[in-house]
Amino acid sequence: MTRRQLGYVVWGSAFVVTIVPELLASINAVEKHLPFPTISRTIGHLEVVNPVWEIFPTALIVLFVYALLSAPMPNRAARSSDDDSAQREVRPFAIRAVLCVVLLVGVTLLAAQIWPDQHLAGGAGKEPNFYVAYCLWGTTFVIWVVLPTITALRGRVHAYPSVTKTIVNLERAIAGGFGSGAAWVVGFVLVWGMAFLLLHLTLYPFPDITRQLNRSEVACDGKVVSRLPHDRDPACRKGDYAGPSR
Repeated sequence: MTRRQLGYVVWGSAFVVTIVPELLASINAVEKHLPFPTISRTIGHLEVVNPVWEIFPTALIVLFVYALLSAPMPNRAARSSDDDSAQREVRPFAIRAVLCVVLLVGVTLLAAQIWPDQHLAGGAGKEPNFYVAYCLWGTTFVIWVVLPTITALRGRVHAYPSVTKTIVNLERAIAGGFGSGAAWVVGFVLVWGMAFLLLHLTLYPFPDITRQLNRSEVACDGKVVSRLPHDRDPACRKGDYAGPSR
């Protein structure tokens, strides 16, 4: 396994470990059985508690995009001297990855025992358990983002490149196999996704926030319409997005 391929394995694993619980928590039917909400809802809650929290996700996202755009294009013809050490890293990484996943599950279960869910009256659901979310997402960020980034930048600890260099390697590989157009699409989608994420976390729950800001639209029974009906239905009024008018 080459150094580039090891980078795909390391950062691909980090992406999977993060995105799987995030996607599960984003499904209402599944989230009600989980002891934690999504990352965006957790950060949105922190920003409500203290607006200073908005600085951190925006700074991290801009830093990532800046590093991605500044990363030099790798030379595919040159064989890295770290390829041999990368081959030796595969087994130790697999063991560490399993241990890290077990640690995340253990931290989440322990936090759920310390801070149990608060259920609403009448079986109407439960409140988001942000204490468990702090433990889960905070531990995930440290283990799967901070520590791998530090060791990759040091270069002497592990034989895999940083996440930005790995993405550049992937784009170069796509360009070689499918053409420069496909590589451009991948790069565009990635940068666009990070820009969307920046807006989503800063203006949570963007893009739904536009409905909250624009209350002049006409809605009938909670659904936005183009114009008022001719009969002036009493169920229609301006700015009613939450549900049927009372």
